[in-house]
Amino acid sequence: MSSTAFASFLTSPYFNQNEGCVVFFDMINEALRTGKDPALIDGKEVWKRVNGDVPYNDVKLRKLSSDLFALFEDFIAQKELEDDESQKLKLLMRAYINRNLTDLYGSLIHHIEYNKKLHQNKNAEYYLNMYNVERAIMDINFHDNTISRKVEMDKVLNVEEMSYNLDVFFIAEKLKSYCTLLSWNQTFKLDKKIIGIDIILKLAQSPFFKDYPPIAIYYLISVIKTEEGKTENYYKLKELLIKHLHLFDKKESKDLLDLVIGYCVTLGNKGMPEFEREAFEWYRLGLKADVVIRDEHISPTTFRNIIFYALRQGEYNWAEGFIHDYEEYLDPSVRESNVNFSLARVEWYKKDFKKVIQLLAYTEYTEVFQALLSRTLLLLSYYELNETESLESLFSSFKLYLDREKTLIKSRKSQYYNLIKFTRILIKIHKGENKKSEKLRTEILAAEAVVNKAWLLEKVEEKINS
Repeated sequence: MSSTAFASFLTSPYFNQNEGCVVFFDMINEALRTGKDPALIDGKEVWKRVNGDVPYNDVKLRKLSSDLFALFEDFIAQKELEDDESQKLKLLMRAYINRNLTDLYGSLIHHIEYNKKLHQNKNAEYYLNMYNVERAIMDINFHDNTISRKVEMDKVLNVEEMSYNLDVFFIAEKLKSYCTLLSWNQTFKLDKKIIGIDIILKLAQSPFFKDYPPIAIYYLISVIKTEEGKTENYYKLKELLIKHLHLFDKKESKDLLDLVIGYCVTLGNKGMPEFEREAFEWYRLGLKADVVIRDEHISPTTFRNIIFYALRQGEYNWAEGFIHDYEEYLDPSVRESNVNFSLARVEWYKKDFKKVIQLLAYTEYTEVFQALLSRTLLLLSYYELNETESLESLFSSFKLYLDREKTLIKSRKSQYYNLIKFTRILIKIHKGENKKSEKLRTEILAAEAVVNKAWLLEKVEEKINS
């Protein structure tokens, strides 16, 4: 949504007759173009541009600001309406009926029937829209019939089709809410329930409704979320999603992918590595279906997760290509740090430890997750290159960062403190000192919380075997 479009909206006399709003927006737009913060625009300067030498009035300036914001809300609502053909038809049907435009009913019904054939998305909302359409057609036909008796009554009363559309919408939407609730319960350790969900689940499996894609898909999502450890229904869901994902709009497709990826990640974390591959393949499907990018942006978390699962599958070249192909979709304020961080992860997997250090050593990370992992990768890379002086310096700065970071809980900090402690012991053990190595291995195994525990044990084994 461009500022040019909003400017055109403001200059339309139908939508706006306040020239002051146009002037005010021009000042905001100029600030944005020149990289300035619009919040720092001087109110008195706005007043002068709008009112000339008229004495400054703070109340009237605030009213101007409020009017401009109200126009912006009207503009974005108008843009949404332009993109929602079903809502436009609904409003158009209401307008025809309210204005008693009987001579145009035939043309409108033809328009509606044609639009139904073009409709691509068939999510739950589609069936609600079809209910509204059928209801409006019935109202129009019934009204026309009572006036001129042109239409047979059995053609007017399309109640059965209306009822089916409304039922499909209701069941699918309830299942969608149920799936969301199950995710919240799992993430936030809640115990929320939906009254009557057992009835909805039974209806979803009935012969009348089980084959509608939005019902079948959300039903299976609810099943895999409640049947922990059983994966046969996951593969049924996978087949349905691949077949029917195109029936959902971009936002809902992304939400569906997030739900199923979350399921795969959970199983992957529980020791089922095949589901890490599944998560990666879902991300690739999302990219191919163009549902990962929203409004020309990709979230840093999604960007990093895609790279993580690609690397876990040994897809190093693919991951590097993804970084370069999709970095432009990252917000400019976080682009450099995320690109350097992600390339460093790729080089770590490729065991080019010097490149890891080059990419990370001179990049500042404000996000705690990146700050922790970048320091961890530096620590591991310094060890692999036997740069003990750099390691000792990093031990100190890393520990100081942990001491000062208030957002980390104690148990999380201890995982990194242990990494520092065990690596510090490790570099002091020489070849042949197997008793020291075996003692360290025992301590690492006994520790409940250690970042990169597997790597530490691998390095201890190398000491023993050398």
